Amino acid sequence: MLAVYNYKPDEISYMSLPDGRADVWLRKSITETVGEDSNTVWECEEISFRTALTEEEIIENINVIWENGGPVIDEETEEEVADGVTLEQRVEANEEAIVELAELVAELAG
Repeated sequence: MLAVYNYKPDEISYMSLPDGRADVWLRKSITETVGEDSNTVWECEEISFRTALTEEEIIENINVIWENGGPVIDEETEEEVADGVTLEQRVEANEEAIVELAELVAELAG
């Protein structure tokens, strides 16, 4: 979503809430321009969401969170997933890796 500010906004704004969650705004493509009233304004792409993730988790996974428009909710656990990979996807990947490893061991054993 396009957002316009009369000051240069931070790329990440993290506002802690009393319940342990936080309101978060992520911005990119921040550009300085001249507004309709001939004053300097800053335009950017922006997403916002409320989350239980820490600021560090958001920073570490900012690209995935941006692509998803916020944290992904794991349908099974109903928890937020910072990296966009649900528990079901993790289990599936592990099962595939075990099968591949078993096939490799069988091949090496002859």
